[in-house]
Amino acid sequence: MKKIGLGILLGISSFGWAQKADIQIKIKDIKTEKGKLVIGLYDNEKDFPKGKAYQKVEVTPQKSTLIYTFKGVEKGKYAIAVLHDENNNGKMDIGMFGPKEPYGFSNNARGVLSAPSFEKASFIVNGKDKSIVLNLN
Repeated sequence: MKKIGLGILLGISSFGWAQKADIQIKIKDIKTEKGKLVIGLYDNEKDFPKGKAYQKVEVTPQKSTLIYTFKGVEKGKYAIAVLHDENNNGKMDIGMFGPKEPYGFSNNARGVLSAPSFEKASFIVNGKDKSIVLNLN
């Protein structure tokens, strides 16, 4: 009887782990290895893309393409924002005609004179690993 109970407990606890997934992001069109790429994974509309990210990393860019994986992401709706902070000043530099540094969003979403909405950039994580391709502008 104890063996059956333990097996059920193990099955239930491993079921919880199965609810998490990895999100692999392939960032394309990186023009220079200067600075850093700031990659934010957002789980709500209020914070996207400038507020507190669900997960955020800063990585050294590689010319052309970089692949990064967020591991153990829970089920839900998410959006990704990427900034190539070429001069390492911790912010997006804006000129007279808009952003001076490359950026991008999941679904390659674009906004009009601003970032796209969370809805346009969002995707669903349902417990299965996911791959996203994102082009920098």
